[in-house]
Amino acid sequence: MTMRAKEGIGAEWSLRGIAWRASPDRSVWVGELEEGASTVVRAALFEPLDGIPKMLAAACGQRNAGRRCRRILVDAAESVSGLGAISDAAAQAMLQEGSARLGVPPDALRIFSAGPLMTLPPVGERLAAPDAALASQPLKAPEGFASFPFMMPEGCVEIGFGVWERGGSGARTFFAGLDLGVAPEILETLLARVWLAGPAALRAAEGAMPGAALVLVATGAGDMPPVLVSDDPRIESLSAGLALAAEGWMRRRMREASPSRRILRIQGAASSEEVERAAAEIIRSLRAGAPVENLSAADLAARVWAGLLGARIEQLERTPLGVALSGRALLEKGALRADAGPGAWKDSEAPLVVRLGRGAADGLFWL
Repeated sequence: MTMRAKEGIGAEWSLRGIAWRASPDRSVWVGELEEGASTVVRAALFEPLDGIPKMLAAACGQRNAGRRCRRILVDAAESVSGLGAISDAAAQAMLQEGSARLGVPPDALRIFSAGPLMTLPPVGERLAAPDAALASQPLKAPEGFASFPFMMPEGCVEIGFGVWERGGSGARTFFAGLDLGVAPEILETLLARVWLAGPAALRAAEGAMPGAALVLVATGAGDMPPVLVSDDPRIESLSAGLALAAEGWMRRRMREASPSRRILRIQGAASSEEVERAAAEIIRSLRAGAPVENLSAADLAARVWAGLLGARIEQLERTPLGVALSGRALLEKGALRADAGPGAWKDSEAPLVVRLGRGAADGLFWL
């Protein structure tokens, strides 16, 4: 199966089926979805779970929640989390007042946030912001959002991706979208790869991210027939396309931060959660002590193994672990295959590939 993104990836936003409006200061965004859209959400890393993250978790547990969502409200300046009962009350006030002002019932509205934790948002201003947003002219998309046509054997799908964030250490809301109709229960299965390529990869690279939410929308406004059954052959292609969109955003961000950042690829994990744990611990291990460019193959392999031990992977001793650089095996089935002395990873563009041989989950991360 051949899949590719057309030329001009990320050039502009053209995802049909969702219209964006914003308050004049761009602190609050409203996304309006057409009838027939599906929405699924994943929120994680927040500690404690209160305010908007707590409300999102409850909404995700409701039956047919993905089919009911018609409006997305984003507070792009405050996380609305971290203050316990105060955050809970602020979130509920935003939900009740927002649904009234946006003309949809509470269960048809999803509220997200981005920004610092443990701050009290100016709730009064936030409650008036949807009115200001609705009075504004529609915008193509929030700043930094991009979409591209993704080619599959069955046709072309428009895929969009973007992130709301404020400051370097606050909570973030990630948005991914398709102009194809997808049943919510199938859309749910597409969340894992996007999460790994976006929120998980960013947290592993930058560390300071106390919370993140990912909203995945299938607008159903495109020309292709919807995906309604679990054996639809397009599902794998859509999963790969969404991951490509998130990965492209990460590549641009890492390139802007440092063109020489090294890449770690985890392959063959038993689950997406195992990929995330393994990557976080391996990166932590690789960053400890001498710079990785000065290490021998044996030292690199030892740090990878130490990271995997920290990830608490079940039956790790039975894992046919493999480590490779530029296609050259450093470790194969747990045995050292090559040791060129210090400087085994001098080429910063060569990814370090860790093969676990436990399943089909994989992910790309930056040191």
